[in-house]
Amino acid sequence: MAHLEPILDIERCRVGFCVESEELAPVFVEMILAENLEARQAAAHPDGSNAGKRCDVLLPLRPDAPDSEVDNCIIAAVKASHTILCPAALMDKFKSTRGAAG
Repeated sequence: MAHLEPILDIERCRVGFCVESEELAPVFVEMILAENLEARQAAAHPDGSNAGKRCDVLLPLRPDAPDSEVDNCIIAAVKASHTILCPAALMDKFKSTRGAAG
C-alpha cells in the first residue's frame, strides 16, 4: 500500500487511506466489503488537503481492537490495493466475479 496516502485521525478514531480519486474510492470500498469488513468512502483528510473530495476509504478500528482485527483490516486493504492497482488481468477477474454475484 506504499502508493496510498494513509489517514490517521486519532481525535476521531479514524484510519484509512486516500486513493486520490472519487471514482476509484468506491471500488476499494466494494472490494473490502467483499472481505466481510466495513469500509466507507469519505472526505476525511484531517489536514484539510483534498478538502471536500471524497477520495478516502475509511476502515473500522476501535481503540480496543485486538491485533487480529487490525490485521484483518490491513490484509483487506492490501488485497484490494494489489487487485486494483495491479495488471489488468486481475481487474478483469474481479469484474467478472462481481458481475456473476450481481
